[in-house]
Amino acid sequence: MANDDIPAKISTHRPGFEALTSKLMHDLIAPLGALSHGVELLETSDDKPDDEILNVLKEAVDKALTQLMVFRAAWGKNGPRVVQGKDNLSTFLHRIVSIKKHRLANFSVREDVDQGLLRSGFCLLWLLQDALLPEGEVEFLIPSEDTLTITFIGRNTKSPEEITTALQEEIIPDEPSKILWHLTGEIIRTKQQKLSIDEEDDRLLLRLSV
Repeated sequence: MANDDIPAKISTHRPGFEALTSKLMHDLIAPLGALSHGVELLETSDDKPDDEILNVLKEAVDKALTQLMVFRAAWGKNGPRVVQGKDNLSTFLHRIVSIKKHRLANFSVREDVDQGLLRSGFCLLWLLQDALLPEGEVEFLIPSEDTLTITFIGRNTKSPEEITTALQEEIIPDEPSKILWHLTGEIIRTKQQKLSIDEEDDRLLLRLSV
């Protein structure tokens, strides 16, 4: 199924939104970084708390930091530039997937990939993990500088048609999660990217290209 002829709709992806997102993320990262450091200090303290309590704290802080990283890279002003470099991008992808209890089964990264394509890929990866899989595997591949593919392997709960409809929302919705779907669809349109979605057995393949 291809949806590369999506018409332009209400514009919400403006520089002001990107700047606001980046500012909020920047302001939140410092206190969360301090919390993360505090948890590390607790681990080596003589009055170390119970391991179960520490694990809950570590998981919560790590999840919050990862979510902030995703928002900065996907919807922030600087976009994917906040995770430049193959090593950083690889670590970033592993964190996005593992925080959702999934496994990155296969991935490839390229430093010369189109940055707009990478931004859309981050958006879709984050949104679809929540929407599609309670658990499973993910492949994130960049075979060329102008093509990116994401494959979800497992018991997918949304069809290609439902994904397309969510990205084509004409009216800006009130629910935060739907707003992110709306913004992602708008990024794909304004960057003039082509998105195709194919389904086969327990595999859902998304292909983005410019």
